[in-house]
Amino acid sequence: MLNSRGFLTTLTFYTRVMLFFFLVVLQLQHSEVSATRSSNLVQELYIENAKLTKALQQTEANEKRAEKANRQLTEQKRALQRVISKLCGANAIA
Repeated sequence: MLNSRGFLTTLTFYTRVMLFFFLVVLQLQHSEVSATRSSNLVQELYIENAKLTKALQQTEANEKRAEKANRQLTEQKRALQRVISKLCGANAIA
């Protein structure tokens, strides 16, 4: 039979064990919350990256169209300059 001192020693031991397991459970819960937050952040960053990639592709496509339009306008300008030059030269001779 346990005396009161032995009972208290046993009770203190089990209290410490229970406290230890309680702290372990709290740490695991904290780790799970942190992992969930990290997972959510990674997912948000992935989505944001996809949006930025799409926007970059659209910007590059717009840039190519603008460069093509610029080349066409430059060619038209040169053609008009040749026509004007020929007309002015023809008027000077006549």
